[in-house]
Amino acid sequence: MKIFIRDLEVSADIGIHPHEQGVSQPLIFNLWVEVVSAPISSISDTICYESLSAIIIAATHAKHIDLVEQLAETILAKILADKRIRTATLHIAKPNAIETAAAAGVEITQSQ
Repeated sequence: MKIFIRDLEVSADIGIHPHEQGVSQPLIFNLWVEVVSAPISSISDTICYESLSAIIIAATHAKHIDLVEQLAETILAKILADKRIRTATLHIAKPNAIETAAAAGVEITQSQ
């Protein structure tokens, strides 16, 4: 089974360039997690997407972030701490990174 979050927008203090310091910027998150198959009879038997979004939001708001790649690795480490998750793919888009592009960003897949 796969669980996903699509187009979660979170403001972040992110960037290495002087014009990015102290300025909140939007980030768009897309997450897909593959979970171990098991019978599901209640919410405790599955991965709650609200919990996944809370991990993303908390990591994004924790402190200034220099690189999107650092943020992705931090988030994936916390998500993969749940041993029910086999694989996680995180796509982070930074819409304001390049003036003439819709977005720039990173996509990382990690497994355990």
